[in-house]
Amino acid sequence: MKSIRVKLIAPFLIGLFVITLLLSWYTYDAAMRAVRRAVFPVSEAKTDQVYNSMSLLFRSLMSTLQNMAVDPHLASIFEEKRDTAATKKNTAEWIEILTQGNDYYRDIFVTDKNGRCIASSNPSHIGKSFMEMEPVRNALEG
Repeated sequence: MKSIRVKLIAPFLIGLFVITLLLSWYTYDAAMRAVRRAVFPVSEAKTDQVYNSMSLLFRSLMSTLQNMAVDPHLASIFEEKRDTAATKKNTAEWIEILTQGNDYYRDIFVTDKNGRCIASSNPSHIGKSFMEMEPVRNALEG
């Protein structure tokens, strides 16, 4: 009698073990597919969000640079004959307008052709040479 029980229990336990392994593998595989389906759309959405934010930032930057190029206050800084007091006042107001409420332009400075700061949102920069900074060098070299 015991031998029949052993003969019946052994295949039952082996079958139970195999079924458990198959169900575990199926559950793992289904979970991985679900995670992949959930992660990729989120990843794509985040990528699109970053792309849109960067596009907006660059459009804003280009618009600001275009406005700066035609701004009479900025142009007056580089004129040979200028009213220095009025130019300094107008430039200070212009820089203050740019920096107010703008997270991207916290520290703005304008340099002459030698890289020396002639106007800045930070008064301690005025007179300081920025020629050692690579972006300034690149801009001045064209």
